[in-house]
Amino acid sequence: MVANKNRIFFILLMITIVAVFSVISITKLDKESKKLDEQYPVLENYNTITGIVMHLFSEHGHIYITLTDSIKYLIAHSINYNYSPYFLDDFIIIGDSLVKHAGSDTLFVYRNKEEYYFLIGESVGVDPTPKIFRQ
Repeated sequence: MVANKNRIFFILLMITIVAVFSVISITKLDKESKKLDEQYPVLENYNTITGIVMHLFSEHGHIYITLTDSIKYLIAHSINYNYSPYFLDDFIIIGDSLVKHAGSDTLFVYRNKEEYYFLIGESVGVDPTPKIFRQ
């Protein structure tokens, strides 16, 4: 009988510990996410940008960039199947020049005297993955 009570107590204690650590982790992630949102405004159609990528990182397909003059933006998940790699967060590298005009959803990437483009938050081209493997 005492062994069963100890076992139940131990199980309840473990569940409580896991729940507390989960709440702490979620709260911490939420604070970090809010901090990123404040530092990196979403690149919108009305924005104009021109600059060189000085720093970048990606999270869940979105890319956080810092341009010259410490200008920061969050760019939504964008794909151009005409390039390799075709995801913007995999494609863009430090040193790329970026240009986006106000009223446009097109982001131009300049690298090695070549011009590339992505539609912000959209896909361009045909997905080369066979249909049976697409989700």
